[in-house]
Amino acid sequence: MQEDRWPTANRFVGGKKHRVKNVVAVLEFVSENRPNQSTLFDWMKTHTALGTESTFYKHIKFIVNIRLLNIFDGNLNEGNAQFSVGSFGTKILDAKDAGEPVEHSIFEALSTHVIGFDHLLNELQEGPIDVDERRSVLEGAFDLREVPDGVDQKHYIWLEALGYVEKVDGQYVLTDFGRRVSGNTSGNQRPIESRAPSELRRRSSTQQGSGNTTDSTEISYVADLQTISRKTETHEQVLDTLELELDSLGFDCFETEHSDLLAVDDERVLIVEAKTVDPSSAFDQIRRAIGQLFEYEYYDVISRDDWQSIQSRKCLLLDRPPGEELRRYLEHLTTKSIVVLWVDGDSIAGPSWKELREDR
Repeated sequence: MQEDRWPTANRFVGGKKHRVKNVVAVLEFVSENRPNQSTLFDWMKTHTALGTESTFYKHIKFIVNIRLLNIFDGNLNEGNAQFSVGSFGTKILDAKDAGEPVEHSIFEALSTHVIGFDHLLNELQEGPIDVDERRSVLEGAFDLREVPDGVDQKHYIWLEALGYVEKVDGQYVLTDFGRRVSGNTSGNQRPIESRAPSELRRRSSTQQGSGNTTDSTEISYVADLQTISRKTETHEQVLDTLELELDSLGFDCFETEHSDLLAVDDERVLIVEAKTVDPSSAFDQIRRAIGQLFEYEYYDVISRDDWQSIQSRKCLLLDRPPGEELRRYLEHLTTKSIVVLWVDGDSIAGPSWKELREDR
């Protein structure tokens, strides 16, 4: 979901040499203590090379955004956040406990939530990348005219820190470790039949200061990257609008590491995938969303033992009313049991909205 991912990574304390070790150490401390913001800062000052509170804020905000950590109470901006281990942080700790490389789970978190990591690994599989060309190669993932200075460097440094990439004679090349995983950019996932259902968590609306909204102290949005940040904010606002409507209909709303929104009542669960679209990308976005809905239905509903008796519905949510040609296609999708909705101003509309409201 490129339009829904962060445009750049952030650094983490420890540089290339100690970054992975520090990520794991922070996760273990949080897992054991569920600390508040002050306690976590003091611990990192003592046990890592952490500098200022500003650096702490940037680093922690980033690993919250990629779901290594979760804020279960309080607010990072207000200095009173309380932390638990997030869904991808749990994968990292599980890998460590199983004696497996934690780097693969870290890469999975990065590629899931930040644009470009999977693209770079695929490009490196084709051959080395000259240092002078590293930015232009990354542009293929952004679909932008230019990637600003610094964005590309953070991506490559993370790949070096994971041990996937090294610099040799002015080129980035895959290491033997990187080659072993480059054919499977999702890392060391467990087989489908053994994967546990995703953790259900309450959504935080953008009006309540969600961690998914943009933050100028964390990421500098410049040039065309501002378009991506606007899409991310729009994506969350669209979900907020639908959640308010579904709440009035008696649904209980959650999110998971897969699904944008799961709306549940006594008889059914609505699996929602939201897309921000424009005329040039609408059909591609919808095609991607349909595939995601079937995948998320498996992980978030079918794999959950306590939801076997309720009906699941797959829902496509758009950020705006479609044009005439696209509208005809969307109406066709409703005949294939896809719920189709869109936001029109401050309201929900679409061919499935009347049926959804009346089926109460």
